[in-house]
Amino acid sequence: TTRHRILGVKNLPQAQLVFLDTPGIHQPRTRLNRYMMQAVVEALAHPEIILYMTDVRRMPYPDLAFLQRHLGHRRVPVFWGLNKIDLVPPREVLPIIAACQDKEFFAEIFPLAARRGENVSALLESLVRYLPEGPRYFPEDVPTDRDERFLMAELIREQAILLTHEEVPYS
Repeated sequence: TTRHRILGVKNLPQAQLVFLDTPGIHQPRTRLNRYMMQAVVEALAHPEIILYMTDVRRMPYPDLAFLQRHLGHRRVPVFWGLNKIDLVPPREVLPIIAACQDKEFFAEIFPLAARRGENVSALLESLVRYLPEGPRYFPEDVPTDRDERFLMAELIREQAILLTHEEVPYS
């Protein structure tokens, strides 16, 4: 449901990971959608790693072509986080990965059940291995660059979407 870029900070004993959550890749039809897609394009300008998160139940993934097009020939490690594997029968997960035409595009593929924490620590460990060493940019107690009011609005909007199965009107 992300409309804005949101910075998330994950502190580990051996590293600090800074995630930039962007709006999802979609076909822009309104001015707000164009603004959201511009945030995605800007985020792709200089990433250290890209974590391409998808819902396992939403195949095919047409936004992958957008990602490949905007990366061009830059050699940026791209991880595929195939989330919500707990919502499909286990026998279906490997065929979904095998059906992906662009497996060679990904440095690593991680089937995840993020809400339950399944395979999340393996993903974080792998991200740490790929990232260059650098300083910790944020204090240990800072989880995001957004204030509480913004986060509460996001949580309320998310619940409205879950209950109504539609985006909250914004025009």
